[in-house]
Amino acid sequence: MKKAFLLVVGLSLSGCAALSGTPQPAAAPKEAPLGWVGQTPIYRSDLPKDIRGDLNTLENEHEQRRLHLLWLGLEDRFTEQLLYDEALKRGQTVDELKKDEIEAKVKAPDETEVKAIYAANKSAIGVPYEQVGAFIKSQMLAERHKLQEQAFVEALKETAQVRYTLPVPELPRMEINVGDAPSQGAEKPLVTLVEYSDFQCPYCAQATEVVKQLLEIYPNVLKVVFKDYPLPQHAQAYDASVAAHCANEQNKFWPYHDLLFKNPQALAGADLKRYAQDIGLDEKGFDQCLSSGHTKTIVDAHKSEGEKLGVQGTPALFINGMKLIGLLPMPLLRAIIDRELAQAS
Repeated sequence: MKKAFLLVVGLSLSGCAALSGTPQPAAAPKEAPLGWVGQTPIYRSDLPKDIRGDLNTLENEHEQRRLHLLWLGLEDRFTEQLLYDEALKRGQTVDELKKDEIEAKVKAPDETEVKAIYAANKSAIGVPYEQVGAFIKSQMLAERHKLQEQAFVEALKETAQVRYTLPVPELPRMEINVGDAPSQGAEKPLVTLVEYSDFQCPYCAQATEVVKQLLEIYPNVLKVVFKDYPLPQHAQAYDASVAAHCANEQNKFWPYHDLLFKNPQALAGADLKRYAQDIGLDEKGFDQCLSSGHTKTIVDAHKSEGEKLGVQGTPALFINGMKLIGLLPMPLLRAIIDRELAQAS
C-alpha cells in the first residue's frame, strides 16, 4: 500500500476530501438533564439540532481517534514482544535477529530506482536530483526495512497467540436508507456496511479491497451496500457512477464496479462503453441507458443523502449506522464488527 516516494512528497491518509459540506449527524439519545427551568428538565436532545450534530461529530472523532491510538500502541508492543520472544527462542539478541531477518534480506535501491522515484515526483520535490538523491535513497531503504519488518512480524503473529481485545466505544448511529442500492453479502445480515465512494478516489480503491476481505471473513452475517459520492474535483467520477448504475440494470454492477476501480485514469465515455463490452453487457441497452441519463437521479439521491449524513470525503463507511473516521485498519474494523455481532447474539 505504501510506496517509498510517499515519504518524500507526503500523503494524507484521511481519504479523498470533498470541497465543501456540513456534517449533520443524528441526535444522541436522552441523558440526564443538563439544566432546569423551574420544574421543566432540559435534555441534550432538546438542544438545537446543529449543536447536537456538532457534539456527535466531536464525540465520534474523539472516540475513534482514542481507539486508533490504543491500536497503534498495541501494535508497537506486539512487535516488541514478538521479536523478543523469537530472539529468545533462537538464542539471539533482538538486534541480531533484526540483522538476520530484516537487514540481510533488504536490497538497497540502485540509482535507476532512485532516479525513477525522483522523476515521478520532480515537480513536488522542487530541487535538483543532486541535492536530494541521497535523501530519497535513504528514505527508500528505510521504507524497505520497515516493510520487511512488518512482513516478518506478521509471520510471527501467525504462530503466536496474538489476540485483540480493544475496548470498542458505543458510537453515535445514524439512520441510513439502504433502499435498492447495489449490495452484496448476506441476505439476512447482522451487520450492514454502507460505503459512500468515488470511482476516481485512490483511497476508495483501497477501501474496496478491504471490504472484499471483510466479506470473506464474515460471509454469512455481513452485507455491503454501495452508495455514490462523486467529488467535484474528480471530473469523470460522476459519469462513471451513472454508467455503473446502467450496468446494475443488467445485474452486473459489481464486475463493472471492479473494472472502474482498476482503471481510475481511464473513465472517459469510450472507456465506460468498453468496460461494458468487457463484462458482456448488452451494448445497445447500456448505450440507451447512458443516453437517457435516467440513472443520474440515483447518483444525485445518493450524493444528497450522503451530505445529510455528514459525508465530506471518500471513502465514508458506516457500520450499522456508525460513521467511521477514514479507512480504519483491519483489526479495528473487525473489532467493531465483532462487537456488533456479540450484541446481536
